Amino acid sequence: MESQTQTRVRRTRIQTQSFIDVEHQRAVFERTSTSGDIQDEACLDENDPENGDVSPTPSHYETDLKEPEYQYLLASDVRRQVRQAPAYEKPPRGKRPPGVPPKSGYPHEFFNDEELPLRTERPRSEFPILPSSGPGRPASNFRPGMEAGRVRAFYNEDDRSVFDVGYHRESTTDSGLRNDTNSVNTPFKLATYRPASYSSDTGEKRRF
Repeated sequence: MESQTQTRVRRTRIQTQSFIDVEHQRAVFERTSTSGDIQDEACLDENDPENGDVSPTPSHYETDLKEPEYQYLLASDVRRQVRQAPAYEKPPRGKRPPGVPPKSGYPHEFFNDEELPLRTERPRSEFPILPSSGPGRPASNFRPGMEAGRVRAFYNEDDRSVFDVGYHRESTTDSGLRNDTNSVNTPFKLATYRPASYSSDTGEKRRF
């Protein structure tokens, strides 16, 4: 049976599951912009420096994709990939010169045809996000020639400290059931942000 504390924790998590404070996100981004150490960056999502507490659940993004490696994405690793993404070069207007192929690949402009409730300002760039590091899977970045996968970060090139995370939904049949297609040309859906939770010495959950 669920205790009152567990109920309160669950309700708090539901209420805050998709809330991200933009100014806090900018502050964390700035504090880690000069660090090349992934572990140093991750600790800002896992530790509460004010009280010396360690989070058993670091901040992360959740999806409902069936690929296990894309179901949980560490916020610190997404931030790193956004920071290290190559600069977006807007293609020039007008007719393309003879012999010059059309520009393709990432990053490219994201027009938000789905009208997602994004926090980022236009114009937005879209860039693939790879799975977070794990056993046998080191931290990595998307490079030309790789499969882009389903997950993307959306951000303004002039302010990468604020970004949104979305993913191509699983394809569905007319009945609404998922099918086996691997197509990623499906509409985007926003990933759910889960803030880090902190535990005090007494084991009580204090903040999410």
